[in-house]
Amino acid sequence: NLEALGFFKEVIEHLKSVFQLEPQAVAHDLHPDYLSTRWAIEESGLPAIGIQHHRAHIASCMADCGSIEPAIGIALDGTGFGDDGAIWGGEIFVGGPTDLARAAHIAYVPLPGGDAAAREPWRCAYAHLATAFSKIPDLPFLADVDTDRRETVARMLQTGTNTFPTSSAGRLFDAAAAIAGVRNRISYEAQAAMEFEALADPSETSCYPFEIDMTAEPWLMRPEPLVIAMARDANAEIPAATISARFHNTLALMIKETAANLRKHTGIRKAALSGGVFQNRMLFAKLANLLAADGFEVLAHKQVPANDGGVSLGQALIAALKI
Repeated sequence: NLEALGFFKEVIEHLKSVFQLEPQAVAHDLHPDYLSTRWAIEESGLPAIGIQHHRAHIASCMADCGSIEPAIGIALDGTGFGDDGAIWGGEIFVGGPTDLARAAHIAYVPLPGGDAAAREPWRCAYAHLATAFSKIPDLPFLADVDTDRRETVARMLQTGTNTFPTSSAGRLFDAAAAIAGVRNRISYEAQAAMEFEALADPSETSCYPFEIDMTAEPWLMRPEPLVIAMARDANAEIPAATISARFHNTLALMIKETAANLRKHTGIRKAALSGGVFQNRMLFAKLANLLAADGFEVLAHKQVPANDGGVSLGQALIAALKI
């Protein structure tokens, strides 16, 4: 909002004064509607360097670890504006900070209502179910959703009205939480995903099926087999604690297998982990352990947060290397 933008400008002037410096360039997110992006391009008077959100996440992890050598960058996040205008958030890159190529991602699903889907995880679940099934199964969580609202979302998915393709791992977590019956609506960011993680049974070791399509460019990590299996468990009244553990096990294994296959093609043995989803300690530990056991050197955040609090460091690193 306007008040935040005014404060943003004040802070820039304050920091320039305190550090007695004049910036050479300004790094900004690619999202065209961010006021900070508009300021960078239209008002700053500086060379503007646009940097994709999840590449900034990976660069932030590299900077935090003091390594700018090529790595397999695993960015699991809520949302970020992608090169193609889609909502990214389940990305695997290959390269150094300035040449991170998108090598794989979670296959797109349509997100009905954009930000509304983040506030109402049942929408994410409905979208994933509509992608995985020819007919939406009558799962227990849907009993809590008004029929008219369900029909509205179904029409949105059919017509493409106010829907946005997304590869978001955060929205996949929301979908899983809703399918498991944890929560259909949230009152604060990532509430459903955090409650879903907290429920997970640590003694459960089994996984759901998944698919990695290596014929696509970039490769696609397809969640449909996972969603189908979760739905069957929910319908069979398998406890949410079991569903949660199996989901975490599956996501970690799918990401590890994708990274291992990319290593065969690239020879890169470093894996950098960043993005807000890695605040999930269970997923982080499972994936980091799987990668390390498979011979990867795992780069993880130490002093800088994995979530958006660390993005500016990645933006600064990429911009500095480019200039």
